[in-house]
Amino acid sequence: MSKLFVLGIDGLPATALDRFMGEGILPNIAKLVAGSTRLSVVPTLPALTAPGWLTIGSGAHPGTLGVGNMLQHVPGETLDHIRNGFDRSLSRGEYLWEALTAEGRFDLCRRPA
Repeated sequence: MSKLFVLGIDGLPATALDRFMGEGILPNIAKLVAGSTRLSVVPTLPALTAPGWLTIGSGAHPGTLGVGNMLQHVPGETLDHIRNGFDRSLSRGEYLWEALTAEGRFDLCRRPA
């Protein structure tokens, strides 16, 4: 089975990452980048952490997922009960790791040997 390693750096512009790698500040990141594929993602709208990462994991628009912010108010709950935007129970849609697990190609609970 092939292995996949995803490193996401949230909030750091690619230009700054390139500068830090070029100056030797991030030598291990530079080694990873040199031997791999590097992608930059287009920010989601809204350009916030929770919707962005959930979109990366699912390929779906934040509106489709029902996660538009870091904090989510659940209708019917009091306003002082605000949940984290990463709360999976609030999100609609299927994520890559769920689809791969259903196909028997990924085990979220398996530890490397």
